[in-house]
Amino acid sequence: MVRDAVRNTAAGRHALAPEAVNHLVARAAAEPPPAAPPRLPPLTPREQDVLAAIADGLSNAQIGRRLDLRVPTVKAHVSRIMEKLHCESRVQAGLLAMRAGPGGAGHSSDEV
Repeated sequence: MVRDAVRNTAAGRHALAPEAVNHLVARAAAEPPPAAPPRLPPLTPREQDVLAAIADGLSNAQIGRRLDLRVPTVKAHVSRIMEKLHCESRVQAGLLAMRAGPGGAGHSSDEV
């Protein structure tokens, strides 16, 4: 059986039995397509920056240093982000941001 698989592969044919290939193709066709990444509600550009920093695992103090903000300002942004995203923790917000990927958060015309 292994010898046949090597010969088939060398000849450019499938190494698997046709029945196995048909089963795999049928199974893959029956599965639902992968879900699209979540679309986040509109965030201001600054909120997007803070959310990206949360997703990077930064603390409020580290976010403040990265974005040149005071810690109370960072806390206010984090609170608004969590409210907009309906998250109970910053970890949940960070994971949501990571799943949404780049451009997953909509832009808002509101400036902070």
